Amino acid sequence: MANRLIIITEKDSIRFWKFVTKTDDCWNWTGCRNKQGYGRFGLMKRSHNAHRISWYIKNGLIEEGLFVCHKCDNTSCVNPDHLFLGSRQDNIDDMMKKKRSRHFQNNDYYGVQWDDRKKIGHCLKGRWRSVICVNGRMKKIGCHTSLLDAARNYDRIAYMKYGIKDLLNFPEEYNLK
Repeated sequence: MANRLIIITEKDSIRFWKFVTKTDDCWNWTGCRNKQGYGRFGLMKRSHNAHRISWYIKNGLIEEGLFVCHKCDNTSCVNPDHLFLGSRQDNIDDMMKKKRSRHFQNNDYYGVQWDDRKKIGHCLKGRWRSVICVNGRMKKIGCHTSLLDAARNYDRIAYMKYGIKDLLNFPEEYNLK
């Protein structure tokens, strides 16, 4: 992600805020959005994420390699008070903590997803897969017939191999209460 200098004139700023509806909480983007619901704003012959432009208008430059993340988990929100800077891993950790990813569609456990796709490696179709995010990459760590087995496998690998303590399904099994 290259850090390109963005020049926002007063005219650009006025045009930007015309696409925002402010509520008591979120400031929702009413202009164009991508498939994931993130606002898009045209500036300098390019399309930019609206929440990044909002951060830029209020706080200035975004350091290279940093993401503008949402505290509120509303992808169309551009309220600068609902945004924070973080690394890719910070963004993934935030997503995992709040269980807001496709990996949590069918259950309430961290790091477990139902895999109904064709056979991948040793994992047969219709199995629970345990996965872990490390350094911004999703790693498959097991394939299970039981949801609880997958959740316990995630905990074991997360805690023993990667030292993760705050995203465990069964912290009591590791005396971490």
